[in-house]
Amino acid sequence: MPNQDAGFKLIFSNPELVRELLSSGLCDPWRDVEEAISLEKVSGSLVDERLLVRRENDLVWLCRKGEEYPDPADAPPGKKQRALVLVEFQSSPDPIMPVRLASYLSLLYEQAHRESKWTAPELPRALPVILYHGLLPWKSACQMSDLWSSAYPELDPVQLQLRPILIDIHHLDETELPPENNLFGLLFRIERSQKIEE
Repeated sequence: MPNQDAGFKLIFSNPELVRELLSSGLCDPWRDVEEAISLEKVSGSLVDERLLVRRENDLVWLCRKGEEYPDPADAPPGKKQRALVLVEFQSSPDPIMPVRLASYLSLLYEQAHRESKWTAPELPRALPVILYHGLLPWKSACQMSDLWSSAYPELDPVQLQLRPILIDIHHLDETELPPENNLFGLLFRIERSQKIEE
């Protein structure tokens, strides 16, 4: 369903829809998005310099909070209140989706560091979101810890951790849907509808 993915990308290119996604209640632990937050679209086109391979993230948004430092470069250390929102649209489950997201995020940080956009120790934290619109339930792993073998459990504390938010549009319970006055909730209801009347 590449056209449907393209449609989702187009819709979520609007910052207001991203704001509605973040305030929909589906993105725990980030539930309350403040009005002061500003959203800036970031290029998801990345190049792995070691392999000379181009990677494409679906959508990446940089969130900035507060107006005290309109230019983040002016903010003293510890005051740069920024976060990344990575949204991946999936029409079919991917058995190693957390690995893909981790690789996108790593390349994004490396490229931004090279270009002096964000530098350590002020790299923005990330909220990875998988927006799944396939008809079959998502049964693949959702987090890195689901992929490890059971051998050597004592190594768990030093493994890479990534726990993206999975939003399975067609299999959310009605009580989990965002309210109808939320644009994101309205989009869900349109996507889930079975008849033209709906």
